[in-house]
Formats: sequence, C-alpha cells, structure tokens
Amino acid sequence: MAIPRLSASQSMDGWITPKEQLERLCTSIVEDEHFEQLCEPIAKKLIKCKQQAISIKVLAKIIAEYAFESPITYWYTALERLNVLHEITLVPPLPGKIYEIFYAKCPKLGKGNKFLQLIPQEFGTLRLFEERIKSYGQTRNLKNNSLHFQFDLFLEEHLDAPLNPSQWVLTTEDNLPKTYCKSYEGQVAVVAQAAKAASVNYRAPRLKQTIIAVFLHNVATGKTLFPHRKWLSNIYTRVQEIDKRHGGYNLHFIVGDFGSKGLLVMSQFQEPNIGMAAQVTF
Repeated sequence: MAIPRLSASQSMDGWITPKEQLERLCTSIVEDEHFEQLCEPIAKKLIKCKQQAISIKVLAKIIAEYAFESPITYWYTALERLNVLHEITLVPPLPGKIYEIFYAKCPKLGKGNKFLQLIPQEFGTLRLFEERIKSYGQTRNLKNNSLHFQFDLFLEEHLDAPLNPSQWVLTTEDNLPKTYCKSYEGQVAVVAQAAKAASVNYRAPRLKQTIIAVFLHNVATGKTLFPHRKWLSNIYTRVQEIDKRHGGYNLHFIVGDFGSKGLLVMSQFQEPNIGMAAQVTF
C-alpha cells in the first residue's frame, strides 16, 4: 500500500525524526513548570533509599530513566515494541508547550488524564495496522490476544483508506463526565466548553486516530481504555464519522468494549454508556 503523499500545503519542512522528538521532550523536561509533578515518582524512589548514601551518578540515572518512562513518551515505547521506528522517517514536532497541555488540569475534562500517541503514515491503512498489532500480540502469546478489533461490515470503507500524513493525537483517557446520556450534538457542545476552559482546541475524536491510539496505548502500558466490564455496562466513546447505512439518522460510530475479544467498533443510538472523549491533533 503506497504511503499518501503530502501536498504543498502539507510540507514536511521543520519535521524531525522520532528520536529527535524524544530527545527534545527529555531535555526540556526540567524547564517545564510541571517538572515538580513529574519528579514525584523519583522522590518516592529516593525516600525508599532512607539514609543510604546515593551518588549523583545514580541520581542522574534515576531521573534519566523516569524521563524516558514518562507518560508523555509512551508513544515511543509503543512504536519501539512494534519494531516500527526504523520505518518512520520524519514526524511533525510537538508544540513547545506540550507539557503544559498534557499535564494541565481542567475540571471540565473530568479526571484530566490524557494519552499522547504518534500516528505515523507508515502504518498505511487501518487494515494493515491491525495486521501489525495482531502479529505483535501473537508473538508475545498475549492471553486471548485482544490486539484486534471487531467491526461492522459498514466500516469496510475505512479499513483500506490511506491514513493521513503523520500526526500526533492527544486524547483524554476517559469520556468527559457530562457527555453521557446526550445526543452527538450535545456531546460536542460539552467538548467545546472543555476546550474553551482548557484553552486547547479539543474536538470530538476521529475514528481511525482513536482506534490506533487506543491500541498503541495498550501496547505501551497494557491498559485498556473504554473497557469491557463484565458485570457493568461496557464503555464506548463516540467519534465524528457517520455510519452511512442508517440514511438520515446520522448515527456516529462508537469505539469501546475493549477486552479479551478485542476493540468493538459499531454505531448505536444514544445510550447511558456512550460518552465522548476530548481529542486534539498536532
């Protein structure tokens, strides 16, 4: 599958390698106002040392290790585990204020936890991406191999469409609290209010970006977002794309119920367990 070409308005001028972006994140970490928050795990490690002497060299190693294991660098962990980094040439640089955006708290965003993933165009298509992560799950003998997705036949048109040029996707880990039991338009309004309060251009999630980002986060952390819950209602997040089979109803796809059977993608009317996350791309 050919990688989509960039138009003149989508120039790669100023783009950098994934390794360069990782280094920028790690070297700028101490300059960020959220550095104290980021260092809390380091402090806990040092407390465990009690009164034992600890050299500057060892302390530097702890800080360096944590910088590379920070949640803001899980994107690199995921791509490294999928053995795809050598295929990625250049990516757009993250905004200079990415730490502020990533760690800022906003009541309208709920718990406020977010996850950042790089969606490289080198994945080709959603179908090719699924083949890659299924292979990853099989080689590691993951129980029930949840690294695949179930989809409606009407999702076929999205499976083989080329991905957009490489982009960063920042998404809230949970649906915004006030988006449940609302229509799509009502959910979008809640996200818009949160975007205004946070001064970040959050929008309703996109279909392919959300599917890929959720899987990459799982590869990096083992965490299942928008999960399957055995004794409770399963959680879904609604996305912008519309399931065209329903004609004038304009039913939007939902993504969730992530468990041992994979990630479910389908469309559904308004339900109490369908909310909406907030997402922004760079």
